Amino acid sequence: MVRMMSALVCAVVLNVAYLRAQDEKPARSLEEDKKALTGSKWQNEKPEAAWNKLSDDHQRQFGGKPWKKVELEIMKLGDTADPQGGTHSVQLSFFKPDDDIFSFGTTSVDFREERGKRLLVMTNLDKVAYKIEYKFKGGKLQMRGSYLRREPSSGAIFVPEVFDGEYIAIPLRKK
Repeated sequence: MVRMMSALVCAVVLNVAYLRAQDEKPARSLEEDKKALTGSKWQNEKPEAAWNKLSDDHQRQFGGKPWKKVELEIMKLGDTADPQGGTHSVQLSFFKPDDDIFSFGTTSVDFREERGKRLLVMTNLDKVAYKIEYKFKGGKLQMRGSYLRREPSSGAIFVPEVFDGEYIAIPLRKK
């Protein structure tokens, strides 16, 4: 009876460990991720977490009121990679409470997997790489991380773009 109970407990523990490992393992390849991410725009309808990561100064510069929503679009650059190393571009568009839209424009991005985590990697003009972690869960895209942008015309002024949040897919319209 003791052997049987020990075997049963071991089977349950191993099964739980196996199922947990399966949940943490990415279900798709990076190529499949690229297709999924470029096949839709993505909308964060609750961008409070991203807004709250901005400093008070940056919040004032962005109008002082939280964004209503944030849209993310990832596009393939073409057959040749960008000189900065990216194969795709990414653009965040911020919708203010009065429906004004603000965007810093596109940034070159590459897809990577490191230590079991999927990443969008962007490199700014100072050659600093920023890693935005992402995963698909329950039909939604979860992202965490920020990119510190510096434009050539702005000198030493850095502007953060915060990706944190849960995004839903918005199908792209065919042109």
